[in-house]
Amino acid sequence: MTRSRVARRLRHVARNHVEQLPEGSLTVVRALPASRNASSGDLERDLSFTLTKLGVLSAGDAA
Repeated sequence: MTRSRVARRLRHVARNHVEQLPEGSLTVVRALPASRNASSGDLERDLSFTLTKLGVLSAGDAA
């Protein structure tokens, strides 16, 4: 049940970034076990940080 909840929250957070990804890109987001205790805000912050660090988003694009 917890894994499904984390997956739903991650899908919701990732939707905010889909249009910012390069066209045709394939992206895999993997939740580590500790993410079950993370808030949606924490997941959003971590995903934005990671996409910015990888150069997929510019610092101004991070939500």
